[in-house]
Amino acid sequence: MHKAHDLSGLARACMLDDFVAPYQHETEIRFEQLPFDHPLYIMYSSGTTGVPKCIVHCAGGALLQQLKEHQLHSDVKPGDRVFYFTTCGWMMWNWLVAGGWRPAPRCCCTTARPSSDAAPSCSTTPTPNT
Repeated sequence: MHKAHDLSGLARACMLDDFVAPYQHETEIRFEQLPFDHPLYIMYSSGTTGVPKCIVHCAGGALLQQLKEHQLHSDVKPGDRVFYFTTCGWMMWNWLVAGGWRPAPRCCCTTARPSSDAAPSCSTTPTPNT
Protein backbone atom coordinates (compact mmCIF):
# COMPACT_ATOMS: atom_id res chain seq x y z
CA MET A 1 0.00 0.00 0.00
CA HIS A 2 1.27 3.48 -0.88
CA LYS A 3 2.27 5.34 2.29
CA ALA A 4 0.12 8.37 1.34
CA HIS A 5 -2.93 6.08 1.23
CA ASP A 6 -2.36 4.17 4.47
CA LEU A 7 -5.68 4.50 6.30
CA SER A 8 -4.91 1.85 8.93
CA GLY A 9 -4.79 4.49 11.66
CA LEU A 10 -8.33 5.69 10.91
CA ALA A 11 -11.17 3.58 12.23
CA ARG A 12 -13.67 2.53 9.50
CA ALA A 13 -11.86 4.62 6.84
CA CYS A 14 -11.55 3.41 3.25
CA MET A 15 -10.66 4.73 -0.16
CA LEU A 16 -13.52 6.04 -2.33
CA ASP A 17 -13.05 3.28 -4.93
CA ASP A 18 -13.45 0.64 -2.21
CA PHE A 19 -16.50 2.38 -0.80
CA VAL A 20 -18.39 2.56 -4.11
CA ALA A 21 -17.28 -0.85 -5.47
CA PRO A 22 -20.35 -2.76 -4.13
CA TYR A 23 -22.62 -0.30 -5.97
CA GLN A 24 -20.96 -0.33 -9.40
CA HIS A 25 -23.81 -2.43 -10.83
CA GLU A 26 -26.47 0.13 -9.84
CA THR A 27 -27.98 1.94 -12.82
CA GLU A 28 -30.82 3.83 -11.14
CA ILE A 29 -30.76 6.37 -8.34
CA ARG A 30 -33.20 5.40 -5.61
CA PHE A 31 -34.92 8.33 -3.91
CA GLU A 32 -36.53 8.03 -0.51
CA GLN A 33 -39.13 10.22 1.15
CA LEU A 34 -37.55 11.55 4.34
CA PRO A 35 -39.05 13.60 7.16
CA PHE A 36 -38.91 17.41 7.18
CA ASP A 37 -36.41 17.37 10.06
CA HIS A 38 -34.05 14.81 8.48
CA PRO A 39 -30.41 16.03 8.66
CA LEU A 40 -29.24 17.53 5.36
CA TYR A 41 -25.71 18.65 6.13
CA ILE A 42 -23.39 19.54 9.00
CA MET A 43 -21.59 22.86 9.11
CA TYR A 44 -19.27 24.41 11.66
CA SER A 45 -19.25 27.90 13.07
CA SER A 46 -16.22 30.03 12.28
CA GLY A 47 -14.76 29.83 15.76
CA THR A 48 -14.36 33.61 16.02
CA THR A 49 -15.99 33.63 19.46
CA GLY A 50 -14.53 30.37 20.77
CA VAL A 51 -14.18 26.78 19.67
CA PRO A 52 -16.01 26.08 16.37
CA LYS A 53 -19.40 24.49 16.95
CA CYS A 54 -21.12 21.78 14.93
CA ILE A 55 -24.47 22.88 13.46
CA VAL A 56 -26.79 20.27 11.93
CA HIS A 57 -29.08 21.74 9.27
CA CYS A 58 -32.26 19.80 8.55
CA ALA A 59 -33.64 19.30 5.04
CA GLY A 60 -36.96 21.14 5.32
CA GLY A 61 -35.68 24.14 7.24
CA ALA A 62 -32.58 24.57 5.07
CA LEU A 63 -34.57 24.37 1.83
CA LEU A 64 -37.20 26.83 3.05
CA GLN A 65 -34.49 29.22 4.23
CA GLN A 66 -32.67 29.03 0.89
CA LEU A 67 -35.92 29.53 -1.02
CA LYS A 68 -36.61 32.64 1.07
CA GLU A 69 -33.09 34.00 0.60
CA HIS A 70 -32.97 33.33 -3.15
CA GLN A 71 -36.44 34.54 -4.08
CA LEU A 72 -37.21 37.24 -1.50
CA HIS A 73 -33.82 38.59 -0.45
CA SER A 74 -31.96 38.14 -3.75
CA ASP A 75 -34.93 38.40 -6.12
CA VAL A 76 -33.81 35.33 -8.11
CA LYS A 77 -36.32 34.52 -10.85
CA PRO A 78 -36.60 31.79 -13.51
CA GLY A 79 -33.94 32.32 -16.17
CA ASP A 80 -31.66 34.36 -13.88
CA ARG A 81 -27.98 33.54 -13.53
CA VAL A 82 -26.65 33.15 -10.00
CA PHE A 83 -22.96 33.53 -9.23
CA TYR A 84 -21.47 33.90 -5.77
CA PHE A 85 -17.70 33.79 -5.44
CA THR A 86 -17.04 31.14 -2.80
CA THR A 87 -15.18 27.92 -2.13
CA CYS A 88 -16.82 24.57 -1.42
CA GLY A 89 -15.47 24.82 2.14
CA TRP A 90 -17.55 27.86 2.99
CA MET A 91 -21.27 27.77 3.84
CA MET A 92 -22.15 29.95 0.85
CA TRP A 93 -21.30 26.99 -1.41
CA ASN A 94 -24.33 25.13 0.01
CA TRP A 95 -26.45 28.24 -0.50
CA LEU A 96 -25.33 28.51 -4.12
CA VAL A 97 -25.56 24.91 -5.32
CA ALA A 98 -28.41 23.55 -3.19
CA GLY A 99 -30.92 25.72 -5.00
CA GLY A 100 -31.31 23.49 -8.06
CA TRP A 101 -34.87 22.69 -6.99
CA ARG A 102 -35.94 26.32 -7.05
CA PRO A 103 -37.52 27.86 -10.17
CA ALA A 104 -34.86 27.33 -12.85
CA PRO A 105 -32.07 29.84 -12.29
CA ARG A 106 -28.66 29.02 -13.66
CA CYS A 107 -26.00 28.29 -11.08
CA CYS A 108 -22.59 29.40 -12.30
CA CYS A 109 -19.57 27.57 -10.86
CA THR A 110 -15.95 28.07 -11.88
CA THR A 111 -12.44 27.16 -10.82
CA ALA A 112 -11.14 30.48 -12.18
CA ARG A 113 -10.97 33.85 -10.49
CA PRO A 114 -14.02 35.92 -11.49
CA SER A 115 -11.76 38.60 -12.97
CA SER A 116 -9.78 36.21 -15.16
CA ASP A 117 -10.38 35.52 -18.84
CA ALA A 118 -11.20 31.91 -17.88
CA ALA A 119 -14.29 32.92 -15.87
CA PRO A 120 -17.44 31.48 -17.49
CA SER A 121 -20.24 33.55 -18.94
CA CYS A 122 -22.80 31.47 -16.98
CA SER A 123 -24.91 31.14 -20.09
CA THR A 124 -24.68 27.38 -20.60
CA THR A 125 -24.56 25.81 -17.13
CA PRO A 126 -28.13 25.39 -15.87
CA THR A 127 -28.60 23.80 -12.47
CA PRO A 128 -30.65 20.60 -12.76
CA ASN A 129 -34.21 21.47 -11.82
CA THR A 130 -35.27 18.31 -9.97
